[in-house]
Amino acid sequence: MQVHRTETAVLMQETPKKTAMTVLLTPLLCFWIPLLFFMAAGNVSSTCETGTFKLWLQLYGIVPITLSLAFMILTGILAKLGNPDMFKSGLQFQALPQIVSLCLLVWGWVTYSKTSDEKCVKEGGINPRLLALVWLILGSIFSPCVLCAIMSQIAAPTGVEYGQEDQPVLDS
Repeated sequence: MQVHRTETAVLMQETPKKTAMTVLLTPLLCFWIPLLFFMAAGNVSSTCETGTFKLWLQLYGIVPITLSLAFMILTGILAKLGNPDMFKSGLQFQALPQIVSLCLLVWGWVTYSKTSDEKCVKEGGINPRLLALVWLILGSIFSPCVLCAIMSQIAAPTGVEYGQEDQPVLDS
């Protein structure tokens, strides 16, 4: 089986267009995520057992999206500069927001475990503990995939493509 990598020059040509599209569409389509987390953070009671729960909600809502966009913009700039090595480094740097997200996930579980509905949730509005629990569960379910994506992004920044003729044939 022969493995073919995507040509760096082709990726460098496509990246600025994809970056512009991503930078425009992500805020339009994902604005509700930070909004939801900030609304939930506003509904954390001042009597909450830990002061970091509100901070975690605010950071978890904004940091992953912001970092992803920042590193996407950086990669687009590096692509326009035309240096293939710098561009590949930019692609590898795009794994950093995923690493930060996993760290925030661990911090979220630790912080969540120190809170209770009675002391942390105000009446009405978004239940911050329920929102945190749902996102923490979803993040935990997908964390093995995120780890694989991180390793893949760092090991092979230009990706790997398999041609149809390279697919293994199973004998039955």
